[in-house]
Amino acid sequence: MLQFHYYQPMWTLVGAGIKTLDDSAATMKSVLPSGVVHYEQRVQEFDPEKNAVVMASGQKVPVMIDS
Repeated sequence: MLQFHYYQPMWTLVGAGIKTLDDSAATMKSVLPSGVVHYEQRVQEFDPEKNAVVMASGQKVPVMIDS
């Protein structure tokens, strides 16, 4: 799945030849805040009644709502 995050605002510089596409890439792990879990699979469905999403593997992930 997504192993890299590409910083799109830099792509104008890539188009101009000032930067390379690789310059705009960073690993997903390096750009996510600490404590965030990155699920490397797609969402299959939403379960709003249980505040959860169901991943492609069938795993149900609860949605934490911080108010």
